[in-house]
Amino acid sequence: MPIGNQILKKRNILKLKQKELAEKVGVRQNQLSGIETGRIKRIPETLLRKFAKALQEDVSYFYEEEPKAILPTTQNLPLILIQLHIEPKHIEIVEKAIKRLVKEFHKEKSKKGGGNVKKNFGRSTDFNDSD
Repeated sequence: MPIGNQILKKRNILKLKQKELAEKVGVRQNQLSGIETGRIKRIPETLLRKFAKALQEDVSYFYEEEPKAILPTTQNLPLILIQLHIEPKHIEIVEKAIKRLVKEFHKEKSKKGGGNVKKNFGRSTDFNDSD
């Protein structure tokens, strides 16, 4: 996530107005707006430290990587569904529906001469037809 978005997100969480945060870090409100919207991309380390302090974060907050998307497999699909807050009693139903959709996708893709799904999308799924 761009640094400006992180600043905006945290500022909103803390319920700070743009003007308040700008004053805390020593920039003009229009400069803060430029940072948050991405018009201003280069932010000196010293200013990042001020933002971190004002937003009650460590400067590393701005350098953390976004979580990587987990590609579903038959092994991790239940875990993904739990992370999506699907109720345990519905996980099996949703899992079967997803497997059925993937099967239909592969079938339709082969009908249209779409070739190898792995070639087209970088990797294929390992969903098995176990309905």
